[in-house]
Amino acid sequence: MKINLNAISHSYDNNKNCLTNITLQLNKGITGLLGVNGAGKSSLLNILATVIKPKRGQYTADGLDALLTPFEIRNHLGYLPQNMGYIPELSVFEFLKYMSLLKGCNPKQMKENINFHLENVNLLGAKDRKLKSLSGGMKQRVGIAQALINQPRLLILDEPVVGLDPNERNTFNQLLSKLAKDTTIILSSHIIDDIENICENVILLEAGVIKYTGSVLELIKSVNGLVYEALVSRESFDELNNNYLITRVKPVQDRLLVRYISNRPENGAVSSPCLEDAFIYKTKNITAHVE
Repeated sequence: MKINLNAISHSYDNNKNCLTNITLQLNKGITGLLGVNGAGKSSLLNILATVIKPKRGQYTADGLDALLTPFEIRNHLGYLPQNMGYIPELSVFEFLKYMSLLKGCNPKQMKENINFHLENVNLLGAKDRKLKSLSGGMKQRVGIAQALINQPRLLILDEPVVGLDPNERNTFNQLLSKLAKDTTIILSSHIIDDIENICENVILLEAGVIKYTGSVLELIKSVNGLVYEALVSRESFDELNNNYLITRVKPVQDRLLVRYISNRPENGAVSSPCLEDAFIYKTKNITAHVE
């Protein structure tokens, strides 16, 4: 599904814009959505999911006006919001059956389809358990299953791996990679390693404005030659922290391995950049640190 947003702006009751002049295009594959808390990520995803209608702008999906005909888009939509609502007395299977009916799935294939998606999220053995008895991570996997239950062409995921252990996270990322061939996927996550590993493109939001949209690799390249690592004493860390933009600190015995960004390093060796470095560089006021 081809998604186009043109000059989308939105504000809430305080009239302060949470999104300003958002223009972008999404195609098949996985696009990551990054931004600090309050950047407008969830508002953007809610607009894409037709949950809220923006104050201004145009939104089309495969040429259809999503703002005038939202139900046409919802027929092809899978959405996992950040705070998924559940019906606690229903079993896992009953809840997914309910969601399948709401999404207009074929009743004749419903049982087989639900079992297929439960197996994909490793919950087939828990299908008769009530939702109120599940752990947070298990509920999150139920949420993932409901987002996929109608085989969506547009899949919107807001912090989908919250509560998942590393094995389940890995399984989920592999599943997304398979779906990306035929599905337009937008994934918001604070786990930047996941965005770097499975997304080809990324959108960086800051204060409701797109600061970057394009290739993950190109964003990483923007900090080539600026990332350094130095092994320093704990006593000298404060001085380094006051003068440079620190992106990571790792204890090594009685010292600290510090990763930082600078144009004029005083200590350490140049290091290959990663998406986390680029994200921190782009979302911090770093003029004093790198000049």
